[in-house]
This record gives sequence, structure tokens and C-alpha cells, in this order.
Amino acid sequence: MLDVETHEPAQLLSPEQVNIWEADWAGDEVVAIASDRPDENAWYDAQVVVLSVRTAARKLEMPEGQFGFVRGSSDGTHVACIAAFCSDRGLVAGNVMLADLESGQVEHVLTDDVDITSLAWRDNASLLASGQRNLETVVGVISLSGSWRPVWATEERTCGHWYPAVEPLTEAGADSFAAVVHSYYEPPALTLFGPFGERRIIDTANKGTDELVKRGGSLRIERWNAPDGLKVESLLAIPDTPGPHPMLVLIHGGPVAAYRTSWHLIYGWTQLLVAAGFAVLHPNPRGSGGRGQSFAKLVRGDIGGADTTDITSGVRAMVNRGVADPSRVSVAGRSYGGFMAAWSITQTTDFTAAIVMAPATNWCSLHFSSNLTRFAETFLGDEVTNPNGYYFTRSPVFFADQVNGPVLNIAGAGDLTAPPTQSMEFHQALGHQGRDSTLVIYPEDGHHIESRHATIDLMHRIIDFLGSTAGTR
Repeated sequence: MLDVETHEPAQLLSPEQVNIWEADWAGDEVVAIASDRPDENAWYDAQVVVLSVRTAARKLEMPEGQFGFVRGSSDGTHVACIAAFCSDRGLVAGNVMLADLESGQVEHVLTDDVDITSLAWRDNASLLASGQRNLETVVGVISLSGSWRPVWATEERTCGHWYPAVEPLTEAGADSFAAVVHSYYEPPALTLFGPFGERRIIDTANKGTDELVKRGGSLRIERWNAPDGLKVESLLAIPDTPGPHPMLVLIHGGPVAAYRTSWHLIYGWTQLLVAAGFAVLHPNPRGSGGRGQSFAKLVRGDIGGADTTDITSGVRAMVNRGVADPSRVSVAGRSYGGFMAAWSITQTTDFTAAIVMAPATNWCSLHFSSNLTRFAETFLGDEVTNPNGYYFTRSPVFFADQVNGPVLNIAGAGDLTAPPTQSMEFHQALGHQGRDSTLVIYPEDGHHIESRHATIDLMHRIIDFLGSTAGTR
């Protein structure tokens, strides 16, 4: 707690040997997501706890999974949180759990198949929630009785960054909220919703984007069936010129994350690539968020399996629909997407080039060098000591001889989750097999390339690399 007069901080409630990941007031108590260790792996087993100056810390009996957005009511009677199957700390999309702090009873709120991604109390009797359902962004109200009432839903626009996020405007009347709203055609703007209608408040940071919007072509939804019949959804950004086009398949991280109709489309490259003449396919394969917990869990124990054919079947659908030139299809991604880019170009001839960022390329060495060994154990569903298991058979480094196109490997020197040695191993494995490989390591960046000069350099390298491999330069 921080004393606002003396500015002196003091530890208020946290017991020793308890690590707090998230916390919120619930009356004069604190509700928190906590673990008994501070390392990244411990988050996956963190629990929802109540901390009090009057009584000992107590755990709320929640379902199995990970938790996020723990929120306590101001009168201290209830706590709400999101329970979900997650791949990344802080990237939570799932079910709302509502707990009565007096009785300890926990209720699962039904939200019409919306994966909830943010929560905030409007008053002591209701919460405002946002989430994703397929490619749709949805905002709704949850009451203490457990009812759900949507107030805004659209596929055309969205809000928030990684997932939809909103904040209630408690003084502006029922169903009023604020959000940073954007779409492929609209850069982000702080926007108010309520009885007064919809009002854009702050968009002064977006000067000069009109030309980019004009050159960014158009965005549309594409769907296809995977080989096992599962429906896969995607967003396709496409130039205004006639096809077929050179195409980049841009795979999101996670894997439990999702594209939706946003300005940045996670990576922030898309408008630039479309302006350079590329179609860009953004698939949400099995394991993605926004389609319920069962869909997300389909990738558990099978990373690099059916999710790969979800994507390659999309490439073939785009070729058959006249969108993509089959001789000029590249693949790119970061983190899980980086693994998938490296894995896909070793397993299929659908791709003629790959951009591999912050990847896992050797699950065996990653297990002993990453700060997140729990990830591999969960998504491979195997043990690193099994010589015939997925740690070996789904590591791209062991299939470098099957690559038939150039690879651009990108890493941040400070990446603790996917250390740059993963990119180095794949680069050296490709070189050992006489394949065309380039390795770039940015010394001041980590899992995401975010520093200004590195970002500028990265954009130039991507455009030059894809232009040379697709014959557009």
C-alpha cells in the first residue's frame, strides 16, 4: 500500500512465499491471483486467493485452468475473474467465474459462446465485460444473478490490443463505456459509448495515416474446412489490383490468441505489405481464442500437428479461389507463429520462403534454456527425456534438409522465452544442409522487436526479403 501523504510504500497483506500476479480491492480485503513461486512457470498453477488484515489468506475453489482479470466488488461481497486454458500470461480469453465471498460459492456465467477477455465492475450488482466470438467483438453486462446481456457486437471493428478491452463509464448512465476503437480502416481512437451515442474523443495521434489506409487495399473474412472437417476462420488483406498475388501467411503467437478486424492485426506489418503488392492471410487455426475452451485445447499435446494442416489447407483454398500465386507463398510468425513458420517450411512444399521470429526450433534445447519450460510440456504433451517423442520429432532443426526456400531468422538478444540460440540453431542447421538462411539478432530487444531503430530496420528487411523471394522488386 502507498501512503498518499508520505509517499511511503508498505507491504500490506501478502504472506511470505506468496507471489502476486494480479490484485484488486474487494471492500477492505484484496483478491489476487497468486502462486507460491515467482517464476513464469508458476503462473500456470496460480490460484485465486483472498487476503485480509483480519483473517488468514484463503483460496477460492475455482475450476482447473489459468486465471486473469480478478476483480472485487467495492462492497466486498463478490469477486469475478476469467478462467481459461492459456498459453501466455496476461493473454486470457475464457469463462467468467463469479464468487460470493461470504459463502465461497462459485458460479460459471454463460455468455453466449463469447470468450471473455476483460472485466470491470459497473456497480456492486453488475460487471461490464468484453470478449471475442469467432471474429466478432462483443461487449456485454453481467449481473450478480449470472445473466448476460450484450450491448455492442460487430465484426467490422474492435477495441483493445491483444484482445477486446473496455472500461465502464459509471457516471454516464447504464451501458456506457469507453474503449480504444479501431478497424483495418480506422486507426485507434479513444471512443465513448452511451446514451449520448458514440463519440470519438482522442485520435490526434493518428495524423498521416490516410495514405496508408488508401494503399492498404481491403480486408475480408475467409473460411475453409481443414482435412478433418473443422471450420477455420481467417482475415485476408488484399491489394486492389487483380490477383493472383504473392501471398504471406502471417501466423499469430500464442497459440491461444486470435486475429480480429483490427488496425494493427497483431504485427503491424499488414498495410505495408499490401501496399507492396502482397496478399496477407491471417488464420485462426485450432488452438486460437474466441471459439471456446474446447477449440483452444485442440492444440494441447499436438502443436505442429493438425494446426499445421489447418493453415496449409487455407493456402490451397486461397490458390483455388484465385487469391494466391502458388509459386509465391511465404510464411511468417513470431513465438508460436515463429515455430509454425519454421515447422511449416520443413514439412510442406506449400511455402517458398519463411520469416521465423522468436521461435522454438529445437524443443529439447529450449526446455533447458527457456524461462517457460511449462509451455513445451503442455503443448507437446511429452517428456524431454523421451527420445522418440515430440520434443524430437517436432523440432524444425532436425528437418532442415527438407527446406527448399530462403529463410530469414529474427531474434532479440534479450529474449528469455525463446532465446536467440533457437534462431542460431535453425540458421546453422540450414547452413549445414546448404540452404539459404539469414540470421539477424537485435541486441537491445527481447521476445518482441520493439525499439525504434530495430523496428525500422526489421520492416526494411521484411519488405526486401519478401520482394526478392516473390520477384516483386
